[in-house]
Amino acid sequence: MNNLLNAIFSFLILVLLEFIIIKLFTKKRVLYTLGICILINLFTWPFANLIFSFFINLVSLILVEIGVIIIESAFVMIFFKIKYKKAFFISFLANFITAFFMIPIFSSLFTR
Repeated sequence: MNNLLNAIFSFLILVLLEFIIIKLFTKKRVLYTLGICILINLFTWPFANLIFSFFINLVSLILVEIGVIIIESAFVMIFFKIKYKKAFFISFLANFITAFFMIPIFSSLFTR
């Protein structure tokens, strides 16, 4: 049960951080942006965690993040109706910042 709560907590932090970053670069309504952030992360977060759980090292983290950035930038481009370059930049920035904050949080939550 504790791991489930840790996973939910880390997911909520991830969504909040990515929401803030995406909202800074898009002009959609707050609830729309939040809903899209949740939808995108419901798709990419389990995928990334599943792959990363099998290959826990820096190279796999980078490869997983590259995959997530590509997938998320496509979603951002489609749902926010922006050019792929801007969507890629937003996704890259969001994932870089969330990885920077989430790696220590994720490590501390799941290594106890």
